[in-house]
Amino acid sequence: MDDSMESSQRPMWDALKTSINELVNKVTVSNLTGVAAELLTENLIWGRGLFCSAILESAVGSHTLAPVFAALVAAINSKYPDVGYLLIKRVVDKLKIAIKRNDKHLLVPLVKLLAHLILQGVVHELLALEFLFVLLQDPTGESIKAAVLLVQQCSSAVGEYSPRGLDEIYQSFRELVLEGNMNEHIPCLIDGLFAIGISKLKGYPAVCPEPDIVDLDDQVTHEISLCNDNDPEMYLDLFHPDSQVLMNDEERYKLLKAIVLREDEGDSDEDETESDLVNLRRTIFLTLMSGTDYEDAGQKLINLPLQSNQEMELCNMLLDCSSHQKTCNRYFTLVAQRLCRLNDVYRENFKNCFVLQYSNVHSLGTNKLHNVAKFFAHLLSSDSLTWHILVYIRLTEEDMTPSSLVFIKILFQELAEELGVPLVKKRLNDPALQGSLDSIFPKDNLKNLQFSINFFASIGLEGLTKNLREYLKNMEKQNQVSHSDEETQSSASSVPKN
Repeated sequence: MDDSMESSQRPMWDALKTSINELVNKVTVSNLTGVAAELLTENLIWGRGLFCSAILESAVGSHTLAPVFAALVAAINSKYPDVGYLLIKRVVDKLKIAIKRNDKHLLVPLVKLLAHLILQGVVHELLALEFLFVLLQDPTGESIKAAVLLVQQCSSAVGEYSPRGLDEIYQSFRELVLEGNMNEHIPCLIDGLFAIGISKLKGYPAVCPEPDIVDLDDQVTHEISLCNDNDPEMYLDLFHPDSQVLMNDEERYKLLKAIVLREDEGDSDEDETESDLVNLRRTIFLTLMSGTDYEDAGQKLINLPLQSNQEMELCNMLLDCSSHQKTCNRYFTLVAQRLCRLNDVYRENFKNCFVLQYSNVHSLGTNKLHNVAKFFAHLLSSDSLTWHILVYIRLTEEDMTPSSLVFIKILFQELAEELGVPLVKKRLNDPALQGSLDSIFPKDNLKNLQFSINFFASIGLEGLTKNLREYLKNMEKQNQVSHSDEETQSSASSVPKN
């Protein structure tokens, strides 16, 4: 581990851990929205392990607040699906351990948290059904209590998804009562559950009304199964330097030479204009690197007394800094994101950068091409740029080059990684966006349709073209009908008249 990187990032890590713990510990129904907003200003990608641990620790210690914790997770998950997915994996892991140990102190709070995560749309109802079968497979007093609680909390949602599966669970409860191999308290719990079922679970709605702060359209629901190998990634709880947060002095100097002084261009003759440009880029670079984090850097850059034409130079510099790295450096993309949110001028400038970079994509080297695509993918996934800029991409065989195909591939794969395929698909299906997507999902002729479908299938994102494939089927049917009608008319015209 680089000592300089550790010494510079360790205080940031400790501060992040303290901040996350304090925010999670103070959350209530009344301050839920505010706490969620504060958490979203933290570096939750770097500290996702810390966030998940804080949620689980608080949920186990205060299981009556499970609806609040689940709503908080839903809010974070809507912006950072990777964080929500990690939490679900850890809930699954801890529940498996609790069931194996028959640990009542863990079973109740974890079951409550899982139930409310399902109600908040963070995880699919199938997971509850799988856990119910596991809990009742080799039943103990504690596992039966946990199963009853899980049914009470989320059977409305599970019943909507799989009424037959829920009926099988109720049948398992009936068989347990008939067997009679349990203490007197358990049959009473099950009888109470049947009573709730008869009343159609009026006391347990499918969506929690009070702590619901995420719009249905913004929900990201993860599908996870007990059959999967769900690594809880516990190492994320430990300090690990993030090379995409800060760079060491040597890396900064190399970047200074490449981006600001442009030594790699080999031109030492400068006129006054070039000298002014170098001074401007040096000022921007030093300001960029002086920030304690990306938000601080973004604020300092906004406060620079730049002229209108110099604002574009700032955008170009951020793109250059990112593209010169071996891998796309998240620090520079986060600064760009910050600028876009602080001033709409930068949204427009980065849109122009996108158009320019894509039109010259053939001139980018392999490494730069990858980094530039990832840079803009992050700006899109964070809604820092409008998705209408995709109108500048025309995905047809005639318009594509090897470089543009790679660029589009990296762009969409990165979007899928950051947002998840379901959310990307949802964004692309936005009615307001359709006019700008005709160039990527063209419907003007059969050949272009098939090319777009085949391309997304080849990069592992076939799910994005479901609507296009249905459109293709309808087009083929119409062509068959038209061809059949033409043959009929041709046959009729060839019959001699009497």
